[in-house]
Amino acid sequence: MAVAAPASASQGSDCYAMAKALGYRVGPKVAGACGFPAEQPSFGKPWVTPHPSCMKHLENAGISNGNHRFVICSKA
Repeated sequence: MAVAAPASASQGSDCYAMAKALGYRVGPKVAGACGFPAEQPSFGKPWVTPHPSCMKHLENAGISNGNHRFVICSKA
């Protein structure tokens, strides 16, 4: 019998994969940022927004491109 992994594990993997795809090394700082889940807007729209703490962690990790931070954190 197979058991599915929790959704958050997949989402974190997506976050790491996106950071790697954009050319960043995935170390402890990126892993910490990917630990903050993307947020669903309260008004029920079908998209997610990046968590502000994820964005700040990536900025502190040296990822200065705001578009890259947005995309990476949207996958968390």
